[in-house]
This record gives sequence, structure tokens and C-alpha cells, in this order.
Amino acid sequence: MTAVGLTIRAHRFEFAALGLLTAAGLGGPALVLARLMTFGIPASCFIAGPAVGSCIGLDPQIAAYLDFAGFWGALGHAAVLVLAVLPSLVLGMALAAKEIDRGTTAFAWSLTTSRRRWFLVRVGPAAVAIVAVGLVGGAMADQIQRLRDPLVDPMRTFQQLGLRGIVVPSLALAVFGLTLAAGATLGRILPTLLVGAALALGAVVAVNLASEAMLHTETVVWMPANGDQGLPGQVDWRTVDYEVMTPEGEIITQSEAYARYGNALYFGEEVPPGADLPPGAVLVRSVIFANPGDLYPFVAARMAVLYGATGLVSIVLAFAVIDRRRP
Repeated sequence: MTAVGLTIRAHRFEFAALGLLTAAGLGGPALVLARLMTFGIPASCFIAGPAVGSCIGLDPQIAAYLDFAGFWGALGHAAVLVLAVLPSLVLGMALAAKEIDRGTTAFAWSLTTSRRRWFLVRVGPAAVAIVAVGLVGGAMADQIQRLRDPLVDPMRTFQQLGLRGIVVPSLALAVFGLTLAAGATLGRILPTLLVGAALALGAVVAVNLASEAMLHTETVVWMPANGDQGLPGQVDWRTVDYEVMTPEGEIITQSEAYARYGNALYFGEEVPPGADLPPGAVLVRSVIFANPGDLYPFVAARMAVLYGATGLVSIVLAFAVIDRRRP
């Protein structure tokens, strides 16, 4: 029997649980996708509206579609997140902490000349499987996003950033690596699960904070014209901040503008051309800082690199701990 087969046999319960979690994590989004496709509403109806051509009379179907896509689509994305986290957490615990806790490593290490080789034949296939399943889940989450909002290309919107696409397998690898390193260090099942979950949460928070900080430096400026609200024609952009430009050309926050000018403050895009303003009125322009939709693939890839690097470094650390650990 191969080393992979022996590993599966030694962890039957964990692999059975992993099978159920994977089936639920992939089956749920698959059902959501299948249901959305069966509505059969032409994409043009979401652009032109139900009162045009072949879209006439589709108001109830479109309303039902959007309701289903909003609620069940969100659950589909949640299922993909569970798929990335829980199996990785369980498998990372089983391959190190459980082996050490049960004392099986002492016998196994006495039969091999290389602990690293013993560890590699278990960790390698597990990591590949986790990434492969994550890739499938991430692709399905992209499709759910496409169907949830038919007007926007999923590769040009920041909606559900970090919960779909190539970020999903990288997140799974990070959770697996962190739990593996915790298990190799602690050698106990329950502490490993708790510490692994805490480390995974910390990694998610850190990566998202880092991504948010970098996105704040990758903005473009949009100044609305008269009558504009938000970012007209730029539905795939991500708004970062709203500020104002004073008559002197200084850009300040809206709160600073209200504190400086009070009731004398008027926004240029809200004032009709040729309108008479009261004496002492101060006319300012709104300034919107936003991330263009074209930036999304780069941002997602950057998050994937951060998660992937975390996972790989953690796996290397686990190898180092195992190599120096007492039986």
C-alpha cells in the first residue's frame, strides 16, 4: 500500500469528514448555479429592461431571479469560504498534531532515515488536493458572481473580493500550512485546532488590511458633473473615499468642508447651471477617489500571492519543526 493510502487509512474519520465538507462546499454552489441558469432570462433584459422587445412580461421572473441570486448567491459564496477553511484546518491538524498526539510518529520515524521524506509524502498530496479543490470552488464562486450581477464582468468588479477566483485556493493553502505548523509545534489535537483557527483568522485580517491599504494608494479621481450621483457609467469601480475641492483648489474631507463653511457650503454638481446662490455661498466640487474595475485581477492576484506565501512558509516551518522534534 502506498504512503498516501496508509495516510488515508490512518485518518479514516478525518477523510470522511473532508469528503462530506468538500461535497457540501462544491455541491451547494453548483445547485445555486444550476438554478440561476434555469431562469432562462436573456442577459439583454437586465440592460434594456423588461419593457423592451422580448423582455416584455418578464418583470416577475426578473424580480424572482434577483431575489434568488441575492440570498442564495450569498450562501453559495459562504459555502466556498467554508470549503477553503474547514477541510484545510482538519487536514492540517490530522497530518501533524494527531500523529504526534497518538504517538504513531515515534514508530514511524524509527523506520525511516528521513523525517522530511516521511512528512513530504503526506503533505505534498494533501496540499495539491486542497489547492485543486480550491481552484474549482473559486471558479464556481466567480460564476455565481457573474450571475448575481449580470451587468458587471466578475473580472472587473471588487464585489466579493477575497471570496472567489484564485484567492480561494491560496487561502486554503494558507490555512492548511498554518494549522500544519501549529500541529507540528504543539503536538496536540484540540490546541492545534484552536491555534490554527486563530492563525487563519489573523492571516485573513492581515491580508485584507494590507490589500485595503494598498488599494487606498491605487485610486483615480472622479469629479461628478452636474446631476451625477456616484460614479455614472463606472458601475464596476470601487469607491474608496469622498472628498471635496474648495474654490482655491484645496482637497479636503467633507467633514472639514462642513466645519469650515457651514450652511454656506454648496456642491457644484447639485446646483443647476445659472442658478442664483445666496450671498456668501461657497461652491465646492465633489471629488471621488475610486479603484477602477480593471485593477481587480491584479488585486486578486496580489492577495493570492500573500496567502500562498503564508502557506508555503508555514509548511517549510512545519518541516523544520518535525526535523528537530523529539519522537
